[in-house]
Order: sequence, then C-alpha cells, then structure tokens
Amino acid sequence: MAKPRFVIENGILKGEEKIFDIGDANLGEKILQRLKSKPDFVGQVDAVTGEECTYGKMEDESVRCSLWFRKEGMKPGDAVCLFTHNHLASYIPCLATFYNRAILCPSFSGHSLENLKYILELIKPKFVFADEREAILIDQISREENLEIKIVVFNEIPGFQSLREILREQDLNQVSNFVCTKPKNPEDDCLLVFTSGSSGEPKPTLHSYKAVMETVMISLEVKKKGNLVTINYSPMGWICGIINMIIDLMNFVKKIIVHEKGHQPEEVLTFIEKYKVTSLTLELRMIYRFYVFDKLQNYDTSSIKSLSLGGTKLKPEIMKCLKLMVPNGYLQLVYGSTELQMLSLISKANDDNFESCGFIFPNVQLKVVHPRTGKILEPNKKGELCFKSPYMMKGYYKNPEATKTVFDEEGWYHSGDFGYFDENGNGYILGRISSLSSISDETNLTHWEVERILFLNSDVVEVSSIFIPEDSTNPSIFVFVTLIPASKVTDEELTEMLKCLMMKKVEITVKILNSMPLTYNGKVKLDILKKMSESIKFNDQ
Repeated sequence: MAKPRFVIENGILKGEEKIFDIGDANLGEKILQRLKSKPDFVGQVDAVTGEECTYGKMEDESVRCSLWFRKEGMKPGDAVCLFTHNHLASYIPCLATFYNRAILCPSFSGHSLENLKYILELIKPKFVFADEREAILIDQISREENLEIKIVVFNEIPGFQSLREILREQDLNQVSNFVCTKPKNPEDDCLLVFTSGSSGEPKPTLHSYKAVMETVMISLEVKKKGNLVTINYSPMGWICGIINMIIDLMNFVKKIIVHEKGHQPEEVLTFIEKYKVTSLTLELRMIYRFYVFDKLQNYDTSSIKSLSLGGTKLKPEIMKCLKLMVPNGYLQLVYGSTELQMLSLISKANDDNFESCGFIFPNVQLKVVHPRTGKILEPNKKGELCFKSPYMMKGYYKNPEATKTVFDEEGWYHSGDFGYFDENGNGYILGRISSLSSISDETNLTHWEVERILFLNSDVVEVSSIFIPEDSTNPSIFVFVTLIPASKVTDEELTEMLKCLMMKKVEITVKILNSMPLTYNGKVKLDILKKMSESIKFNDQ
C-alpha cells in the first residue's frame, strides 16, 4: 500500500483529492450488476461447514427478498432492522433493502428487552429479520406497544414467517425481470448504525446513499484486487461490518463467514490455514487473546498479506507479537468511528513508528483544535481531532441537539478524541477529550499517558482509566485492569508503577477486575466504570 499523498494548508491536513462520478448513488443497482457479472464466483464460505455461496445464488436470493418487500408494501425510506449474527444468509435482507432504496438498520443478536424496546420505538421499522430469541421478544413488544412490524426469522420457527418461506414464494419470471427502484436523490437515507454506547445510550448515526457510494468507490480504488480471501469478525451491527460486507462484495473478495463471538486463537488460526486467508481484521478482545497465546508458531499464516487493527492504541510488545502472524505481509493500523463511516487514518505499522494511527485517507481533512478555545493548532500540537469528508454521517437520527454538539458551523465533525498530526501526515490518538484533565494551563494528562505505563507490565491485558471529576485541575484517577490468567500481580504493584505521575498531584487508584464490563457489541462500558469510581471515592471518604 503506497503512502497516501497529503498537503497541510492553514493548519489543516488534507488527504489526496479523488473525484468520482457517483451519479444518483444507485447503490442497489451497482451491487446487483456486480453479482450478475460473475455468477459462478464464490463470494461466501461458512468457516465451519465449508458450505459455499456463489454470486449467482446471492443475486437470486436477494432479488427474491426484494420482491417480497414490494408485495408487502415497502416504499423508499421504509426501515428494515436486522438482529442476527454473521451467517451465510444475513446479507439477503441487506441487499434487498438497498434494491428498494429503503433504510437498513443492522444490529446484533443478544439484546436485552429494554434495548430492543428502545431501538424499535426510535426506528419504527416496517420489517425485522431476526434470530429466534429476538423474534420472540420483538413479537412480544409489538403486541404490547401496538407496533406494526412484519417479522421474518432466519430459521424455521412455529408461528413465524421464515426467510426460506418468503424466498420460495416468489415467481421466477419476476425474478428474471427484476429492476431496482430508481433513486430520487443521492442524499436519500441508506444506513442507520448505532454507536457503541460505551459512554452512554447508543445513538443511531444516519448515512446517505451518496456517502456509502463514495465509500465504495474510493475503496475499490485503494484496496488490492485479485484472489483475496478475508475473515472479518466484525458483526454487521458495527459500521465496519456492514460497510466491509458491501466493499468485499463489490471487490470480488471471497469472504469466510464466522460467528463474531466466542472464537479462540486456535480456531482462528485453523481457519487461516484451511482457507489460505489473505486479509484479517481483529477486534480488541481477540488481539489480547493472540497476545497471550503461546502456540502461534505451530500454524501456517504465510498467506496473510494484511492484518488490520483498530479501536485502540496497543503497546509495542503486542504489535511485535502480532507481526509474527504476517511474515509475508504487514500490520495495518486504522482509525475511524461510526460517525465517520469510512476510515480516516490508515497505514502500515513498522518498528520505527508504532505510535501513529496512520496517514490521512483520500478526500478526508483533519484539523486539530484547542479543546477550550477552538483555535486551529499547528502540526505536533495536541488538541481535539476534527474531520471533514464525503463519507461522514448526516447526523444522529431524530436527535438534532446531539448532532449540533458534534458538528460546527463549517461542517467539521468534532470527534472528541485528543491527539495531533505531524508534518509527515501521520495522525496520533492519545485518548478522549472527556478524560483529559488539565494539570496546568500548559500540561494535560490523558488516558493513554496513564494506561501505557501499566501496559509495560506483561501481565496486563486491558486497561481503562476514569478521571473524577473530569474537569478538575486536581482529579482522582481510577484505573481498571484485567490480567492474564493466573497472574500474581497486585493492585499495589500496579499503583507503584504510576508513581511517576504523582508529581502532577493526582490521586491514583488501581483496581484489578476479573473482566471488563462490556456493551452488547464488545466496547468497554465507561459509564459503569465511572459509577464504580464514584463508589470507591465515596467509600474512601
């Protein structure tokens, strides 16, 4: 991957400008024509069973589902919710939704009843495709709340209409003559994807067909082509999961489909060997599992050309461990968010610069502003990272007030992340603004400054820090840690490691946990840790 071009103008880092003719952003038609162009190409493989799914089958099934939507009265702008794990049929309602210019809201299996109520009342979907547990709960909610929702289940369940049933009902002649719904406006609503909810209530981000099409076009240009085999453990409820599904399909990538939860390194490495995987994306918990896994040398990972890592800063020891997985490839560091949709920083990792999250992506602009004054800062000056790109969300769905808090008058998205960029176009993430504490007018203390010290201990697996109060010049810092199994490390030992920060007149408490509190999609529940911190502080008084 060549280093992207960039310029720095008036304190703004600008990625290489690329212009694409996306027309009316007819995403559904683009996908359908791609499927038709190579009907015998194997686009999906079940990792466990080896069952294959060709583009021809994907075309047939997604068109049949789209026809059923129309018979049930679907109109452009109607919402479709997806509550399921990764499997061979999960793509079907997704593509069918795009063919009809409707709105897709992909999500997970495993929601609580309260979460489901929140999503259904906010989104008000006309259609829901779900696994058995969610289908039963949604049926209960719709009856109690008088919601008109057509529920389809992926497996045969008494009392529910199944996906296979609606596919069988469609007429072959109509399938052969199917035409996608004609777009009216490139800015039509396309995707509703919820934020992680790590620091509060998850919010649905709204993305247009234009933004998704821009993402597809730039990805087709910058991504490698030819004989690609990928495993992506991201569920479709993550923005990277649903967007990568579209991009991989458009780029003729053979996708090895795995359930997104519960895998151990042995199983992942077995899949890599069996299917000769060329690209792999690992989420945080899987990264830590590989870090403590001591049998990596027993598996053949020579087929891997790129291993993508994102979502957090990793200590150099972890990076060096992961590099052993790619003897013939490279680690790829990425930075993005649900709001930004597309990656904003991306690079190859190397021994000289493990700290950077990468170079600015084409068509993306980055400015760093002072957290209090909003003044644009020069390279190497630390502040809040703000982005502008054609890939960004339109806003938070039905939440104009929250939207106003993250977009300024010039259309810049304020990420809430603290960091900087250098004169070489490298971006650096140091933590969240919300956990930034001013020690003086010239000195700031961040999450990462605390956490990276503890990561020097080889037994430390996960670290999350909370500042109480967040805006104090003399805060208390509570650091929550998980360790490798059977570790003998104590709270006191870890606190001793942080003595170098005591000069900044901060009170630090380290608490070892058996496990981090996580959201349903695997992010650390910072609000729970904050409550734990406040409880500890209160009990100590």
